Amino acid sequence: MGIRFDYERCIIALRLTIMKALKQMQREFMDQARSENMSSKASAELSEGDFEFLAGEIAIYVIGGPWVAMNEWGTGSLLDVSNPAFVDYVRSGMFYHERLKANPIFSKLGRPAGSYVNIFGERVVSTGKLKNLNLEKMAKKGDLPSSFLPTPPRKSLETAARWMSQKRAAEILQEAIDNFPWGTFFVAYR
Repeated sequence: MGIRFDYERCIIALRLTIMKALKQMQREFMDQARSENMSSKASAELSEGDFEFLAGEIAIYVIGGPWVAMNEWGTGSLLDVSNPAFVDYVRSGMFYHERLKANPIFSKLGRPAGSYVNIFGERVVSTGKLKNLNLEKMAKKGDLPSSFLPTPPRKSLETAARWMSQKRAAEILQEAIDNFPWGTFFVAYR
C-alpha cells in the first residue's frame, strides 16, 4: 500500500485557484479605485482586462482610456508630468505645443483654425477665434464652461494599487491557499 500525489492535477487546479484570486483582486482593485474620488466618467470607462500568460507568470489587467488618464494625472496647468506616458503624449499629434509656452505651463489654450485629433481620438475642428488664449482663465471668469478648468490629479489608481499591494492582495492569496483542497490530490493505492 502506498500514497501517491497527483501533482499534475494539483498544478492545474492551483493555477485555476490563483486565477480566481487574481480576478477577485482585479474586481476589488477597481472598486477601491472607484471609491477614491474617481470621476463618474473615469469610473464608467474602467474595465476588466483579460489574463495574460508570459514566461511562467499570470497577469491580469485593469483597462482605462482618456477619462481614466485625466482622472489619474490631472489636466491643463494642474497636469502631473510624472505620468509615464507624458513624453509620448507631448510627442503625439494630440498635444498642442503652444501649451509649453503658456503661463502657467500646460494651461489649456485655444487652438488655431483647422482640425486636430483630441485625446479621445476624435477629429475636432477649431474656428481659431480663441487661438492661444488661456481657456482656463476664461473658464474661471465664467466666459467658458467649467469643462475648460484644469483638474488636479486624483491618483485613484495609485491609491488603490497601494492599498492592494500593502495588505489586501496577500489576504486574498492566503485565503485561496488556505481553502485549496490539497488532500484531494493524494491517492492511496495497493
